Amino acid sequence: MPEIDGYSLVFPVVSGVLHPNGVDLNIKTLIGTSFYIGQGFYLTAGHVIQNALEYDITALGITKSNTPWNAIKIEAYEIHEGIDIAVFRANHEASKAYPWDRNIVGGLIDISAAGYPHGLDTVSGSIFIRGFK
Repeated sequence: MPEIDGYSLVFPVVSGVLHPNGVDLNIKTLIGTSFYIGQGFYLTAGHVIQNALEYDITALGITKSNTPWNAIKIEAYEIHEGIDIAVFRANHEASKAYPWDRNIVGGLIDISAAGYPHGLDTVSGSIFIRGFK
């Protein structure tokens, strides 16, 4: 299996206002985390998109390791309130979907999971990925 790069699998959902230059996004808050599921679609919690709608612009945070963050505006979304799931579309061709493992996990096997891996430094306005090995 190829090495997993968190920057192309897990994406922050950010909100903010348009910079006075009319092009860039001034990120005001980090709302949540999303995962690419294929064909330009991303999966997140429904409340993430609902909370993001309080701002002028909702976007997908994009970067590569050791490069500045950019934002790609979320084009469309659908919220399924009963199960707190949202699907949205954003045009970012470098996203990758994590390969699913169809093997059945046996009982009494340790499994680790982590959520909300993104952090926002409000002083510098930079986003970072928290993690451990």
